[in-house]
Amino acid sequence: MKRIELTPAWFSQCPRYLSVKGFCLAAGLINRQKHIETLIDQGVLPSRRIGRYLMVDMHRLMLMLPSHDRKDAFAD
Repeated sequence: MKRIELTPAWFSQCPRYLSVKGFCLAAGLINRQKHIETLIDQGVLPSRRIGRYLMVDMHRLMLMLPSHDRKDAFAD
C-alpha cells in the first residue's frame, strides 16, 4: 500500500474525526488496527468517543506533529 505523508495539506482534506478502521485505511496500517487501538488506549493517539464509536481526532493529531516552521527542540 502507498505510504501517505502526513502534511498539513493532507490533514486539511481529512475529516475532523476518523474511525479507527478509517484511520488505519488512510494511513496504510489496516493490518495494525489492534496496535492503533492500543496506542489510543495508552493516550498516544488523540481520540474522542462519539456515541459508541471511538474516533481518532485528526485535528489534535496534526497539532501534535512537529512543524517545519519551528526549530527542532533537540537542535544544537
